[in-house]
Amino acid sequence: MKKLIRDNIPEIMKRDGVECKYYVADKDEFKEMLIKKLGEECSELQVALTENNMAHVYEEYGDVTDILNMLKNIYAIEGNTLRDSMVRKHTVKGGFTKRLIGEFKDE
Repeated sequence: MKKLIRDNIPEIMKRDGVECKYYVADKDEFKEMLIKKLGEECSELQVALTENNMAHVYEEYGDVTDILNMLKNIYAIEGNTLRDSMVRKHTVKGGFTKRLIGEFKDE
């Protein structure tokens, strides 16, 4: 199984006496693995939030934020453009402050 690991993991595993095989991904594989990692970390954040485990929430929120920041850099997502997009969406569709839950028929 292949998975994206943090930069210091090989050294940590070696120090702990655990073998860690790894290689440096090319740009395309890195993007693919980073997107996959985002899904994994979002799932872990969801579990932490559901369990109301705040120490775990902070850890997973940090992981998700790290990945989003990396993707922002890779895809050259500009801060002003991102903010403008968020403001437009909020202006047109609103936010989530009213805590509305929609009920829809299954198709």
